[in-house]
Amino acid sequence: MLPGNISFGLLAVVGTVFTGPFDTLTRFTVEERLLYWGGVVVFSIFVATLAQKLVYGFAKDLSKAMAILVDSAVMTVLFSPIAYGWTVLFLDISLAWRDFLHVIMNVMLVSLMIFACRKLVFDWARMVTFERSQSGAFPVPPLSMPDTMVGRPRLARRIAEDDPGPIRRIEAMNHFVTVFTERDSYQIRMRFADAVDEMDGIPGLVTHRSHWVANVVVDEVERRNGRLLLRLNCGTRVPVSRKYRPALEEAGLV
Repeated sequence: MLPGNISFGLLAVVGTVFTGPFDTLTRFTVEERLLYWGGVVVFSIFVATLAQKLVYGFAKDLSKAMAILVDSAVMTVLFSPIAYGWTVLFLDISLAWRDFLHVIMNVMLVSLMIFACRKLVFDWARMVTFERSQSGAFPVPPLSMPDTMVGRPRLARRIAEDDPGPIRRIEAMNHFVTVFTERDSYQIRMRFADAVDEMDGIPGLVTHRSHWVANVVVDEVERRNGRLLLRLNCGTRVPVSRKYRPALEEAGLV
């Protein structure tokens, strides 16, 4: 588990042990609550991580709200039987189907709350970094790079250190660029030309005044209403302007 998940898990265990939600405060002793909720939290963290990995391939291009709903739905399907079985095992009783439905509802509501809060916290953390970058206080890359950074373009140093990449594409809007990786997307205040320059020779091309794509992510060329588009392997379509079409033809992409 990542350090962030471990910290969250410890806080969750402490909180549930002392507050005793779902009537566990009166039914269990402190030791029993620690064992019961410790198991629930550990199982939930592993299942939540699995759920996000399962849905990432088709949910990464969804809106934030839809991504939260999809993650919560998968979490509910995967974790409800575990929570039900753990409760039955711990209490050594047989629960009725209506009790299982009650567990499903609880898992669904808690999942929605946690995934939504997690998204808000991550967005807030990114905004803090973004505001620092506007003031010129963007972190300076270390002189000695970790092994995970070796061979990566300079632009990769501006995104999360635990994001292995690779960078798939860059999209510009006004004074900002959004960098898309296999895992996530990052908004950075910088010029589009500087972002492309920091890709350090990674095979890719500018297709439009506000779009750069890595060659390896291009699946095929599409023509719609006289417009030329590149369809990427994630399903995203990137426009190709007349100005940059010759370069793409020379590279064999068009």
